[in-house]
Amino acid sequence: MELVCTGSMLDPASGSPAKTAHRRRVATREVDIPDLPLPSWEEIQIREYEPRQRDHLVLDTAVVGVHEAVATIQRAQTAHTGR
Repeated sequence: MELVCTGSMLDPASGSPAKTAHRRRVATREVDIPDLPLPSWEEIQIREYEPRQRDHLVLDTAVVGVHEAVATIQRAQTAHTGR
């Protein structure tokens, strides 16, 4: 599974570029795992990205909410394992 946040689309809630929405989510996110260090916006921007070379599930967090993402992951897991 791969999570991406596209920057070329518009955020449906605000009409601003999705990259702006992504930056806002990074700045306002809450940590639900004690002592988990979260990367800053700058660290996210310089992170190396290597696309996967095999079939996999891709979820775009600029357009898919948490509940929809979880449901999609569960459907894909069921389809993959039969359970």
